[in-house]
Amino acid sequence: TQRPVVPSSRPTDDAAASRSLVATDRRRSGQSFPLTILLLGGLLVGARCARGCFFVLPPVRHHASVVAMPRAARRKKKDVDEAPPPDDDEKEEEAPNNNVSHNDDDGSSSSSDAAAAAAEPPSKKKKKAAPATTKKKAVTPLSSIPRSEVTRRPRDAGVFKVLSVNVAGLRSTVDPAKGKVDAFTKVVADEDPDLLLLNEHKLQEKDVDDVCERLAELLPQYGHRHFCCSTAKKGYSGVAALAKADVAVTEETFEGNPFPDEGRFLRIDLGRLALVATYVPNSGQDLGRLDDRTQRWDRALEAYVKNQDAPVVVIGDLNVARRPCDIHNMYARPNFDEIRHATPSRNADDLDPQYVGLTSIKKQAGLTAKERASFAAFLEDAEITDTFAAFHPEALGCFSYYSQRAVQNRPNNKGLRLDYVLASNDLLLLEDDDPPKKKRQVPAILDSFILDKDPAFSDHVPVGCLLQLE
Repeated sequence: TQRPVVPSSRPTDDAAASRSLVATDRRRSGQSFPLTILLLGGLLVGARCARGCFFVLPPVRHHASVVAMPRAARRKKKDVDEAPPPDDDEKEEEAPNNNVSHNDDDGSSSSSDAAAAAAEPPSKKKKKAAPATTKKKAVTPLSSIPRSEVTRRPRDAGVFKVLSVNVAGLRSTVDPAKGKVDAFTKVVADEDPDLLLLNEHKLQEKDVDDVCERLAELLPQYGHRHFCCSTAKKGYSGVAALAKADVAVTEETFEGNPFPDEGRFLRIDLGRLALVATYVPNSGQDLGRLDDRTQRWDRALEAYVKNQDAPVVVIGDLNVARRPCDIHNMYARPNFDEIRHATPSRNADDLDPQYVGLTSIKKQAGLTAKERASFAAFLEDAEITDTFAAFHPEALGCFSYYSQRAVQNRPNNKGLRLDYVLASNDLLLLEDDDPPKKKRQVPAILDSFILDKDPAFSDHVPVGCLLQLE
């Protein structure tokens, strides 16, 4: 039986076979052609990008300071230089880096901008440059502050000496384990004051007896002690008086005192003279107490002093730096010689030019224009004088407070003058006064001084005065 013939799918002649092969090759080449193009194109793009010439883009303008500085250093620098004294119980602390200058200039390089502009394609239109603005450059701090030599008046027989110091905690001052007691007792022994006043002792009333026993061991000559303690807060504020002879402590507050429970005031009657030992409230690191301090405390104390029948001496930590020369940051100002002893205005706006390039200290407690203007108004309206400035008008670099956040602050004399002896105007006896006036005026203040060269036992140093009481 003959099988049926099945037609073959393959061509039966050479011409048909040739046409079939050509069609197959075309199909295969058509499938691989796009992939080949992509691969070649990718290689070409990579090669040309590596050479930086495939795309023509405007050049990137690198900021000169960005190229030269690490990211951390490019952050805006803050002036942590001196921080004014912190809040009463948070003292110590301000650790500003005294060698840091906050520069508001962005540090851009004009040469790099010019080079970048030259490389820009001519086809692109240049944008008009924004008008140049003059930026206020920060003042670069000095490495150290020079100090004037101040001549103190010798203490004559019968002259009454007063010494005042912020101890920043009396318990730690007299504790041998804290390493402060030797410096404290040495200053007292060397100066031998008749009246020793202590600010910010931070004692509660229940702790006074124990500390007095310790004081009796260290300073037995001061047998009369009076403590005014804060009842508003534990471990806070406080003023104390230690005297060789009995003195009349007559008041522990005053009319209008906005903080009567904080232990900030003692009045001591010395014959015909009223001495006020006070620890003025700090405005706080966030200036939360600024208005209370300037509008309430300053005005109430001003009224108290003004209404006294007897002449008044106000002594203690007053928590304000009065003149430019009382703020170490100001010494680096280009015009410091012109403003260093300038009498502060009672208008805060008038003081603004002194802060150009030092804007950060303008918001630090004790250094604000508002506090300094308020203090100027207090002195003028209460008819009372800054006696250290009066007796030593040319003195520079004489500070009473050194932040302990930076250990080199005191060795480099970077401080603030926050502690004062103020006296009613008619108490002053200056060197140029005529001798007859010296003989007939009693009581009188004969000298005012700052003990910033003695060993440290606190962030503050003692201040004091000589009084002629009889």
